[in-house]
Amino acid sequence: MVAGLPRSHTHIRHGYTLNDLYDIAVRAVGSAHWIRGKNLEERVETAWTEVAIALCEAKAPPTRGELFLVALRAADQDHIDTMRHHGVDKRDAHQGPGSGEHFQRYWHRLDGSPFEDKVVDTVALGQIWPTLSRRQREMLLALATYGGYREASAAVGVSYKHFTDWVSLARRSFLQLWHEGETPTRMWGRDIRRGRENTGRNPTLLVRVRRRARAARRAAGRQGQTP
Repeated sequence: MVAGLPRSHTHIRHGYTLNDLYDIAVRAVGSAHWIRGKNLEERVETAWTEVAIALCEAKAPPTRGELFLVALRAADQDHIDTMRHHGVDKRDAHQGPGSGEHFQRYWHRLDGSPFEDKVVDTVALGQIWPTLSRRQREMLLALATYGGYREASAAVGVSYKHFTDWVSLARRSFLQLWHEGETPTRMWGRDIRRGRENTGRNPTLLVRVRRRARAARRAAGRQGQTP
């Protein structure tokens, strides 16, 4: 029995009761023997919802078989959506989550490295970006859009020298959080404010996760090189 679904002789529409909707949904999901890997109650609830909608929207009384097909299609579509969400190869679902071609192409680099860096770096970027000033973001966006310093400086209406100064400042501000706790990059090493360790800002959560992940990979690499 699915605890979250009502069961009674209460009439809904076209002669069907809540008990009828429940029975149709359960039978449809039970007959979809090819569907695996998700809580049965969730699939029944999905099928029940679609049957209820179809029943209430029907102008003429639908047959029980028609409602059964609605429930079956709902369960099947839910199964397809779940597989897509988990990156399952629909041509060979037995390979499990992450086996799909498009999933592999998106989450794995050509060198075979894991997708963790892509996820962490993307979210960390979203956390650090708002800490920059509006002017700094404007300069970096102009440079990214126009691809060259002279074109970008002309677009924002400042001199080339003024623009490069702003970009340099924006990069240093960005790297201040991006490389928090890590070995400074070459650009970071030339920062005249490099000695100021206490910046008044705490590193974001994902920056700390990124740092720990890299440290773990370095440690694993050193262990792999040990004869």
